[in-house]
Amino acid sequence: MSRDRVIQLVALLMALLFAGVSTVLGMQLTASAGKHRLTYADRAEEGDPPQVALGIAMGAFRGIFVNMLWMRANDLKEAGRYHEAINLSRAITTLQPRFPRVWAFHAWNMAYNISVTTNTREERWQWVNKGIRLLREEAIPANPNDMLLHRELAWTFLHKVSGITDDANQYYKRALAAEWHWLLGRPPTNAIGLSGRDATIEAYAAWLGEIADAPRTLAGAYELERRLIREGMEEGTIPRDTRPALPRLVDELAAIDLRPNYTLLERVGMNREVERSARREAYRAVFGARTLRLQALLDDPQYESAWPILLAHTRRHVLVNEYRMDPYRMIRYTRRFGPIDWRHPAAHAVYWSARGSEESEETVTGTSAADVDIVNSERILLQGVQELYRFGELLFDPLDFLHRGELGSYLAMPNIHFLDTYGRIMTEMRDRAGIFESRTRAFTTYSAGYENFLQDAIRFLYRRGQREQAERYYSSLRTFAEQNLNDPMTAEWRTLPLDEFIQYQFREERFRTTYVASSEIVAALQAAFLVGLLNGNDEVFRSNMDYAREFHRRYMETSRRLVTASGAVGRAEVIPADFDLLLGTTFAQAMRAVSLEDAETMYTNAPMSLRRYGFDLVSAMYQNELDALAAANQSEPFAVLFPEPPNMDRFRRELEERLTRRQRELDLVPQ
Repeated sequence: MSRDRVIQLVALLMALLFAGVSTVLGMQLTASAGKHRLTYADRAEEGDPPQVALGIAMGAFRGIFVNMLWMRANDLKEAGRYHEAINLSRAITTLQPRFPRVWAFHAWNMAYNISVTTNTREERWQWVNKGIRLLREEAIPANPNDMLLHRELAWTFLHKVSGITDDANQYYKRALAAEWHWLLGRPPTNAIGLSGRDATIEAYAAWLGEIADAPRTLAGAYELERRLIREGMEEGTIPRDTRPALPRLVDELAAIDLRPNYTLLERVGMNREVERSARREAYRAVFGARTLRLQALLDDPQYESAWPILLAHTRRHVLVNEYRMDPYRMIRYTRRFGPIDWRHPAAHAVYWSARGSEESEETVTGTSAADVDIVNSERILLQGVQELYRFGELLFDPLDFLHRGELGSYLAMPNIHFLDTYGRIMTEMRDRAGIFESRTRAFTTYSAGYENFLQDAIRFLYRRGQREQAERYYSSLRTFAEQNLNDPMTAEWRTLPLDEFIQYQFREERFRTTYVASSEIVAALQAAFLVGLLNGNDEVFRSNMDYAREFHRRYMETSRRLVTASGAVGRAEVIPADFDLLLGTTFAQAMRAVSLEDAETMYTNAPMSLRRYGFDLVSAMYQNELDALAAANQSEPFAVLFPEPPNMDRFRRELEERLTRRQRELDLVPQ
């Protein structure tokens, strides 16, 4: 056989071999693309950008066309032409919905680039929220196992909304809190960490359980009502002639253009908050005809049992079908991490980072749990848990937000129920991180974070007067087996007694750390109110008040220097600059967190300046109840137990003027 013939045969065999291999690989790639839904769009929908139809028409050359669109979109972004870049990004996501990076590019443009070019805080939030909703409600459903998209969404909540780098962050926090206050309803009262951790977690889980177990459909809600009526008749707890009220209620709502959706939850929530408000008469004076009709339906006794069924169904429907969140997963995370208040942005950072880790362990590329993307996502989870400890106790008035915007009542305080969570989650994540956080290294970020976290917890508990718990955490800090070895000062402070350790902590740089200042000031005020006033201990009250005032003064002085240097106000506004306003708000909310008897004791022992801040709140909470009991000779009247401080009308006017003046000052700050 000639040499040329041998070459031809070898070439033929090689061609057959490569054809066979390519066939097998092609089948595997096709199967993987089908399994993971990595497919192109094959038709244009009404409203799609024109590039979509063009890309589909190009057939096999679509990939080249999409690459050209991607490069053009990036050039537009670099040139600051964000709106045009968004239009091209929308075309790419329509043509390639399984391309995660273009979704992330699209959402980042809206939340970070376009938002800061707008003129008002309201407009900023609209764009930030558009970026959030794009990831949550379109990108992740199209790519449910992709870690990048989960991480981007979690980071947006943690950095853009929960963080302080954006000057409008205080508006974002309140807007998100209001949105979720209407969606889920008022959460259980946490009583500022006074209740046991396990009991508080179960209260939050039960609250979410009512939503998770609600009927999936309106027809299911009708059937549930009929079943409850039958059971009530059999037990003799309701009259035999009782008829279902829910269908009539739904028809009544439809007549005023309200249906089982988010708008209904928002309207009902507002009406119920008005009923709790000390300003209820002022709010009612501006009610429109539809709002008055809704209030009549809420007050109508024939619908009393129908409302809970309808609202639970509506909350579940909106949560699952619009927000794409699983209430059972929310319950599981509540039991795993702590009593999560879903009005807080860090709650959503925790949810989406945890979900991303769980869903992406078996990805298209076979990524392992120790992959750097998963490790980074879990670091966001850890930071979210830390944020829930530092600021997870949320005291928020949604009506005040509607009335005053970012000056509305919003106080984020430390939540001690997340103290133990951090250490447990850190240990789990260190084990999963493998080489990225090896225990043999002299310094790891996990150890550094845990040491800082324990120091914060010790100071907070010590300032609240919980010395025994502070000693326990200080012992954990000193005996932490995986402590970092790179700080020569570590050996010095670990030998100090608790009191000296606390003093050592307050070097000058601590006064410019926002979360340190927040926990120190709030803990001192809580101790003043919940230990000093509640027990009639004037020394504890005065000493903690003086400490909080002095720490606030030093923090604000440091913050003003930083604000002057940077031209930003977002950082300073995390803690209200007006100490008396912070003092009064904390006092009012502390009374909300305790029993009626304890609220009366605190109010009686408080100086008149504090009573003025608390009077309208306790009036809204207890006046009707106490006056009804007094009419039945079962209690003293409200006016006897909570006498109105003198000059309240003048106080209210002055408070309004202070808030208005502060709003004007904020409005003068460049966005």
